[in-house]
Amino acid sequence: MKYSQDEIELLADDFEVEQYSKAEKELEKLRLKFVADYPISRITSLSLDEYVCGLKMTSHDHYDSFCYRIETELLKLGNMKGGTADKFGVYMSQEDGSYRFTKKYGDDLEDAFESVKKEIVRLLLAGQNQELDKIEESKIANLFKYKLLSTYFPTIYLPIFNEEHLDEFLGKLDIPFDSREAYTSKQSKLRNFKKNNPIMKGWSLHVYMRFLYDRIGIDSQQKRKADDRQKMLDDLYPKELRSSIHISKTKWLELLDNRDVFSEENLKFVRQLYEEDNHASTCKLMGLKKGVSSSSFIPMAVRLAKRILGYIGHEPEKRPNGKPRYWNVLFWGRDLEDGTFEWKLRPQLAKALAEKFPDLGIAVVNNQLDDGLNNDIADISLDSNSHRCISRERPEPVMIQGVLAYPRSRVAAMVALDKANHKCEVDPSHKTFERRVDSLPYMESHHIIPMAAQGDFDVSIDVPENIVSLCSSCHNEIHYGKDATRVIEQLYNSRVHLLEQCGIFVSLPQLLNYYGLKKD
Repeated sequence: MKYSQDEIELLADDFEVEQYSKAEKELEKLRLKFVADYPISRITSLSLDEYVCGLKMTSHDHYDSFCYRIETELLKLGNMKGGTADKFGVYMSQEDGSYRFTKKYGDDLEDAFESVKKEIVRLLLAGQNQELDKIEESKIANLFKYKLLSTYFPTIYLPIFNEEHLDEFLGKLDIPFDSREAYTSKQSKLRNFKKNNPIMKGWSLHVYMRFLYDRIGIDSQQKRKADDRQKMLDDLYPKELRSSIHISKTKWLELLDNRDVFSEENLKFVRQLYEEDNHASTCKLMGLKKGVSSSSFIPMAVRLAKRILGYIGHEPEKRPNGKPRYWNVLFWGRDLEDGTFEWKLRPQLAKALAEKFPDLGIAVVNNQLDDGLNNDIADISLDSNSHRCISRERPEPVMIQGVLAYPRSRVAAMVALDKANHKCEVDPSHKTFERRVDSLPYMESHHIIPMAAQGDFDVSIDVPENIVSLCSSCHNEIHYGKDATRVIEQLYNSRVHLLEQCGIFVSLPQLLNYYGLKKD
């Protein structure tokens, strides 16, 4: 996504510069000590033990090495972790503790090490003189190269060492660039953007870097992690049970629009499954949640599959015993250890549902609650009087069928509803109906700060303090009504002090911006 200039101004104005500036003073002491310990004139005289980052950390000397200190001790001045140890040119093998080297620097250890040190000196002299061509020509890996430059010359070079990240920041800030242009050119464009911004121009490059990562954000890195997790989850479902009948997302959209195929009851059923973690569940669990018999889902799925096959003109696939198999028209499936069978929406059907029903958004249920939350629930026993505001660690996003989302805790929402006594927090007098399952008043949970904004916060926003209990009318008012600004402001004022106790800091303009609104 690209940010408008107004959005960037709002994010910059709301950025807590003082918090980062205070931490920067301590980091600057570490940086100055490192540069004093390793002046450019000393680098060529370093011994292997003084230089190498020993992956096994076999002695105290390795902890004091040049490579260890610039990568780990100065981590908060820019993260260069990642990749392999050969980015340093010479390194210690994790397998046997022997020294190894990168062939581009020489044919033996001694020659390679001397070459590495000379290359670092050449790079730093070029950096000092801002000779960009020589910087680009350096043999040193980009991760190491730009960490060196930003460490020795922090007012000139941005502490961003991944070119993919540079490209993403340039794109999100709507700064014209060519992905093929030089790394130093991309860095210059990002620096000039800061220099020309009236709010950011006084920031240090380190604070600017923190703003870019914490407020603008990196999607590509999170997407890769989420893709890996999704592949791992998908591999749990046996390929031999998946249908070979191809139905595209476009065809699924056509089917979902056809009431002769998907009845309203069918739509509720697939929407319910969509909202489960990984779009998967068992009939038993779905039955318990809806207060109906688990066996009711099977004939409904079979009838629906038959209508789909009739519509697309395809015969059902056969089981090994020759009988037709219908469930895999709609689902992937697998046997669970408890003897139940799990259905998972076919990926193209899940994507079609997300496109057809935007209100589904990224409603993800995090069924594997962290131990800390479970302990809190045990202490609370859903008693709102005993709940304590606790700052929680920000969760990692997951990819759910092509949608990058942050996991949500069903229990956090349950606690929030209980604390509100299952009444509408906009107006407790608002009437509703009783739930079939437990006869409690039906209310809907709503995150005041939308979960889509989780990446903007250092702690989890999926906590009861950020979740309110709303009647259906007020919930829809927030998303679709002309009085949404007033309702959001009312809820914000009622919760802002609790949010801050949990380490969640958000201004009213920033909150309204998440909804595409502005204060009247």
